[in-house]
Amino acid sequence: MILDMKKDSNGIYHADFDCWQSKFGYNKFFDFIFDLGTSMDYNNNGMFSYNGENYILWAWKGDYINLGAGAELGIYYGGSSKNSHWKVKKSLAMPMTLTLTHKTKGTIVNQWDNWGKDAWWITAFNPKYRNVKAGDLTAIFTVKFTNTDMYKAFENTKSKGWKFDNSKNIATLVI
Repeated sequence: MILDMKKDSNGIYHADFDCWQSKFGYNKFFDFIFDLGTSMDYNNNGMFSYNGENYILWAWKGDYINLGAGAELGIYYGGSSKNSHWKVKKSLAMPMTLTLTHKTKGTIVNQWDNWGKDAWWITAFNPKYRNVKAGDLTAIFTVKFTNTDMYKAFENTKSKGWKFDNSKNIATLVI
């Protein structure tokens, strides 16, 4: 598939770990372009610094045209602000989960965990749910930091929308 997506047993599409998108990173211009043709909400408040490097956890939810209702969260590095271009480093992959619900249609994606593998970008798109409004969706993401010091650096930012479980090094975002 041109987007480097794999379909799971429930018919939901997920980005491949080594997808071509990993070569390009991300910035707000992409959000602007995608927002023109989709119903999308995002949270890019997860910016933090650790060991002299800047990182950001950037999350989205919405209707992805031909992919249907979906959500995604990625960890990126190297930018200096939310308006910067951010790069991908696959070695930042860690355990992530994603759940997506619709206010009247119920669960669209239930506790997706990337086939039990670490992810730098966790995604789920369900083509059975099309033409939904992003505001009718709730996405819940968890990120289990495998590096305690990196977790503490992120937790210390108190980033808007994020909740922290210090006993497990898990950060949770609901958008």
